[in-house]
Amino acid sequence: VVSEDDPAQVQAAAAEQTESFQFRVVEGKVELEYRNLKQLTMKLYAMDVEFSFSRNPFATGAEDGFAMIRPNVSEQVKLAGASGRQTIELPDDYRKRNVLVEFRSEEQTRSEPVYANNLNVQFREAFGDLQVSNRKSGEFLPLTYIKVYGQRADGTHVFVKDGYSDLRGRFDYVTQSNVSLDGVAKLAVLVLNPEQGTLIRMVGMPKE
Repeated sequence: VVSEDDPAQVQAAAAEQTESFQFRVVEGKVELEYRNLKQLTMKLYAMDVEFSFSRNPFATGAEDGFAMIRPNVSEQVKLAGASGRQTIELPDDYRKRNVLVEFRSEEQTRSEPVYANNLNVQFREAFGDLQVSNRKSGEFLPLTYIKVYGQRADGTHVFVKDGYSDLRGRFDYVTQSNVSLDGVAKLAVLVLNPEQGTLIRMVGMPKE
């Protein structure tokens, strides 16, 4: 019983009836949790990761202006009950691709970029370098492309450097001579290997 004279009770009752959902993608499967919903629309977008990263290196999803090439898949997902949990498998063609996964209800939209990769990237933030290797075999990955942007306190971005890892998979992602990093507190690092996939990581600046 809800007393209409008690705003807290009225608000709590309304919240119980409000639709909501959240999800995460793990190894090609969407783990979905939802309330007060009968169906959702799932959309998959193939991503040109380097283009998207260069356009907005600190984006995390479609709501941040993450650049998408085209909507490849759009389908209705029927939910098993009004509230609960459900696992949805991504189509086979998208389990090994860089893809933006988006779910929409009538009131909400949520998205998550998923990067297919077999990379193990060790960051030594205190020194501003990294080492990239094959996650399964442990072999170092030379000639892996790395691109770095910095973010200043006012939100503006600055290109820091790009290049390729050396024979031991190492790359110094900070040291350069022609760009001032004054005021830069955070870095976005793209690691891209044509055969082993892609990884994007946000890291702090090395401390003096």
